[in-house]
Amino acid sequence: MEQQGIFEKPMVKWGLYLGGLNVAYILVLYLIDVSLLISFWNSAISLVLLVAFMVLAMKEQRRNNNEALSYGNGVMESMGASEETIDQAMGNMDERQFKQDLRASFTAILITSIFSAIVALIVAAFVKKEAPLFEEEA
Repeated sequence: MEQQGIFEKPMVKWGLYLGGLNVAYILVLYLIDVSLLISFWNSAISLVLLVAFMVLAMKEQRRNNNEALSYGNGVMESMGASEETIDQAMGNMDERQFKQDLRASFTAILITSIFSAIVALIVAAFVKKEAPLFEEEA
């Protein structure tokens, strides 16, 4: 398999598409009515978009890899956060007042990353397809 640039990798490419769509979506909601940002429907739509873009990214990754995608490759094995970091962030949530500052933003990013990793685990379980043991000759 040839070397790909970071922006040519399906997971990164589709993640950037989702990020751009989310920015536009949140901007539209903000312009219509700020209270829409905390509605149930906003959360549901965001979750559906997240799963849809993960499925698209994993299917493209599978297509680029001769129709094979292992479970480990589907969830991108190294997410980067240690158990201690996660436990510390969760412990800090109980002690803090909820105000918007830099630390709160990083905590929100961490929680979103953990949630996204869980969704990726579930999506990868359905999208994975193992490579055949023996290649068929044409």
